[in-house]
Amino acid sequence: RFFATDLLIDTSLIQSVLICGFEIFLGFGLIVRHNMKLWSKPIILMIIFFTLLTGYSWGFDVVKECGCFGNAIPLTAGQSFIKDLILLVFTGLIYLRRKSIIPVIELSNMLRNFTYLGGILSLAISIYGLMHLPLVDFRAFKEGAHINDGINDGEPAIIEYFYLMNKGTEEKLIAAAEYGDYSS
Repeated sequence: RFFATDLLIDTSLIQSVLICGFEIFLGFGLIVRHNMKLWSKPIILMIIFFTLLTGYSWGFDVVKECGCFGNAIPLTAGQSFIKDLILLVFTGLIYLRRKSIIPVIELSNMLRNFTYLGGILSLAISIYGLMHLPLVDFRAFKEGAHINDGINDGEPAIIEYFYLMNKGTEEKLIAAAEYGDYSS
C-alpha cells in the first residue's frame, strides 16, 4: 500500500515496465540531443515527480530501499533522494538551456529513429526479462548461486519462533526456546 490506496496495485507491473521504458526512451533522446524543446519537458516533470516521491519516502520512512537499479546498485531511500536532487539540478539546466542545445548530428530523421529504437529496445528487454530471466541477473537467488552467499552477507538465516501465551488476562510473547519455562 502506498499513500493508503490500493488503486494502482493491479496495474503496477505494467506501469513499472512502461515508466522504465519511457525513461530510457527519454534518455536516448537526451544522449543524441534530439528535439530538446519537446523532450526536456517530460524529462523535467519526471525528475520533479521522482524527487518529490523519494523525498517523501525518505522523510516519512515509507520505504527503506529505492529499488531503482534493482540489486545491481542498491540504494537507501536517502541515497535515492540525494541522487534525484543531483539529477534535478542537471535536468533543470537542460530544461533552461533547451532552446540552445543542438543535436549531435543534423540528420533529424536518424536521431528520431535512434531515439525510438532505444525506447523499443528498452521495452523489449524489460518484457523479455519478465517472461524469462533478466539478461544480467544481480539477484541473490539467480540461477547457479547459493542463496546464503547472496543474502545476509553469507551468514545463515536465523529463524526464531514465538508463541503468544495467554494466562488469564495477561498476554506474553514467548520465544520457542523459552517455552518450557511458561508452559505450566
